[in-house]
Amino acid sequence: MAASARFGSQKRVTLRGSVRQPFPGATAAVDRKAAAGQVRVSVIVNPNAPVDTAVRMTRAQFATRHGANPESVKLVKAFAKEFGLTVEPVVRPAHCIVHLSGSVAAMQKAFGVTLAQHVTDAGKFRLREGAITLPEELEGHVVAVLGLDNRPQAKPHFRVAVPHADNVSYTPVQVAALYGFPAAAGIVRRILRPTSRLWDCPRPV
Repeated sequence: MAASARFGSQKRVTLRGSVRQPFPGATAAVDRKAAAGQVRVSVIVNPNAPVDTAVRMTRAQFATRHGANPESVKLVKAFAKEFGLTVEPVVRPAHCIVHLSGSVAAMQKAFGVTLAQHVTDAGKFRLREGAITLPEELEGHVVAVLGLDNRPQAKPHFRVAVPHADNVSYTPVQVAALYGFPAAAGIVRRILRPTSRLWDCPRPV
């Protein structure tokens, strides 16, 4: 019995960087139980060693040197088993990811969160607020837990270009007025094309 409560009896710590703010424009929770169904999350664990981008290696070498830390994976699997979560088969050993699936209730208990369905302008999503907490034994082994909250992560950043100039032509008289040329002067100033020279042509008054 004591073994089954290994993680459940431990002090819980906040997972760094896991705080979620309220979703802008979300209505009150539709269902505090976040509806029925399964939730699938990705637990990011520490690698064996930091990646050195200056070193060239094969995929196999990379998986061996920088794949998931076996001790971290072992702890996450034991944690998942205790809280009734299923550990999905590892597809790519080089990736530092452990996929877990389970009921909403099990996920809430395992990660110390409250999940609820909310209606927003962008649709209906499963949301959480606040931070994820983990048993202290997992501190330093788990980097992130992704998928509890399925709100949109990416935002479009389209901007419509506003024209700053109009395609307008002007008569010589209008151009002269824009440049403040006097209507009657002893010198007639001639404005030629930008590629031509500009000079003054004196004429008798």
